[in-house]
Amino acid sequence: MKASILALITTGLILTGCDNDETYNIDITAINLVNNELNVVWFDKNNDQEILLSPDSSLEYGQVTNEQTLYQDENHGSAYSFKATDGNSLENIIEKTNFAFTHDENYVLFAYGKENNTSEQKAALGAVFLDNEGIAQNQYRVILLHTFPSEMGMLDIYIENKLVAEDISYSKGTNHINSNIDNVHLKVTKADSIEPILEYTIEPTSGKFHAIFIAPKATDDNNAAAFIVIDK
Repeated sequence: MKASILALITTGLILTGCDNDETYNIDITAINLVNNELNVVWFDKNNDQEILLSPDSSLEYGQVTNEQTLYQDENHGSAYSFKATDGNSLENIIEKTNFAFTHDENYVLFAYGKENNTSEQKAALGAVFLDNEGIAQNQYRVILLHTFPSEMGMLDIYIENKLVAEDISYSKGTNHINSNIDNVHLKVTKADSIEPILEYTIEPTSGKFHAIFIAPKATDDNNAAAFIVIDK
């Protein structure tokens, strides 16, 4: 079974609400995989404000925000809303997108796809749950996500030349994979092919969760690259 990137209505690991009678909170990091300068915006329903997740400057391509905690009161519950705007024009690139997040958990929010595109490749927001529970100190945990619009077909994933996930569709991810800390060679191929579109050396942190996004090397580049967010 493959893990789906979270959308407005989702199932599985991340959708359980919380019964907290006072506040809901999540820890979140955001990454820009869309354009050269992007603002990721949180709708702060408590104060009726729009809050930038990177307040000092727009996110450059591949850049990650600092982790931060977002709070909502019980009237708004576990439904969190975000959008993305161009870092220069401030025009909406990704419209308001809603997620149901579990209280007191960690997530990566990622903008991916192509700007000014109305097809399946269009820019969108997704989110992935970072589960650090039960990782041995000589291991790391990883999820790999297909956010590479230049190759819309399915991908196969290898770690140390062992097939760990196959037929991963665009906008989907692998299951959580526990790997020994010395298993670091990542290879990505088109499904049913042995020719790599990407080879990469992971630099893992022991006992931590790693979200690896297979995405364009740059906004105008059709070559694949790996972008990694490690839960701190």
